[in-house]
Amino acid sequence: KVSNWDGAATNSHSHSNKTVLDGITSTKVSNWDGAATNSHSHSNKTVLDGITSTKVSNWDGAATNSHSHSNKSVLDAITSTKTSNWDSAYSDSHSHSNKTVLDGITSTKVSNWDTVAAGSWLALSGGTLSGGLTGTTLAMRTATFGDASNAGSISIVRKIGSTTYTAQVSIDSSGNVVITPTSTGIIKCSGTVKASGDIAAYQ
Repeated sequence: KVSNWDGAATNSHSHSNKTVLDGITSTKVSNWDGAATNSHSHSNKTVLDGITSTKVSNWDGAATNSHSHSNKSVLDAITSTKTSNWDSAYSDSHSHSNKTVLDGITSTKVSNWDTVAAGSWLALSGGTLSGGLTGTTLAMRTATFGDASNAGSISIVRKIGSTTYTAQVSIDSSGNVVITPTSTGIIKCSGTVKASGDIAAYQ
């Protein structure tokens, strides 16, 4: 015993954290051993260290409100460029009091207007018309067809039911006005016919 006491006296020392050391129990030591056994590291430690309680709360909220879209492919195709264009379209949006008229404009009409604009109209005086002139009504004060060296004529066409009637008005080489039905029909006058010369009827 004396020898043991001498050894204890030789090895005696003190601890500044004696209170802490005195709190160590076998249970804590067992837990520390388990932690040492399961210790590991993370390659993304910096990312994990950036996780905060606020972020976790936000993620929990996102998980609660998660949903899907049947048109996901359409939504996924939305780009910043498209949204910018849509914003511009919204800023420039307006209405037209003549929307019905504007909606009736077709590519065919625009093409026809472009053709007229290019100079293919019939001049008011001295113009030459080739081909046919169609329309429901043609109103003229004075119209000249042909010239001194070419015989001019006007063809009049009207469809009644399934039958089409035509007549041609021309001036012959003697200067006579000739009205010639080119299909079944006769010439009728519902009023007075005036002429400065003779009127002749022939077949």
